Amino acid sequence: MDLLSAFETDFSVECRNALSRPILLGSKAYSQFFNDNKKFFSYPEYSSLRGSLLNYSINQALYNAAFTPTAVFQAFPEKANNYGYSVLHIRTEHFILTTAKTRNWTDLPSKSKYKLEYAKANEDGDRQISFYLLGDTLHYALQKDELITGPYYALLTYGYNNLTNDCTHIDLVVPDASFKGILHRENLLPATDSHFLLLRPEEEEKMTALHKDLEELVTLKIKK
Repeated sequence: MDLLSAFETDFSVECRNALSRPILLGSKAYSQFFNDNKKFFSYPEYSSLRGSLLNYSINQALYNAAFTPTAVFQAFPEKANNYGYSVLHIRTEHFILTTAKTRNWTDLPSKSKYKLEYAKANEDGDRQISFYLLGDTLHYALQKDELITGPYYALLTYGYNNLTNDCTHIDLVVPDASFKGILHRENLLPATDSHFLLLRPEEEEKMTALHKDLEELVTLKIKK
């Protein structure tokens, strides 16, 4: 299946909501934790923890969401380098996704070896998009022996404003094969929808659990 068709197949409205809600939940859990511990984070030696705690809260929320009865994706940590650094991987039928914080919704995150390697699977998407952008009336047809069998690669990117302590964007982004441009992007954070930004009753308990996880993580980091 070509990249664009696979994207439409995998990322239904249901799946997009299932991916965006945990990111919003994780960011809100982190925001609450920060507001409850402003004095702690005022010390320079601890303020540097903010980025890793936000990342942890969001990834943990996504991981937890993958193990609910209604889950529409899988999630698992996997080593990304020889130093034991693990990255959360999200798997749908045709895509592998990883998460990353970006300054703006138009940005790709910083390059890394695993991102560059995964992005190579999007090569046929480069060719499809090239035709559309040039206005060519002919559609590129991949020959059977050219079909890429591995999963395509996408990123769940998010932004966070440290001044307002709010999530600024959540996007589903498909990079090109060289990881230099964006083939396709979907906005998963409708800022104009005030109902979307509100936590649901069943999410309050999940946020409390994340808050506790963050407390335990900080305790471990301080003891090191």
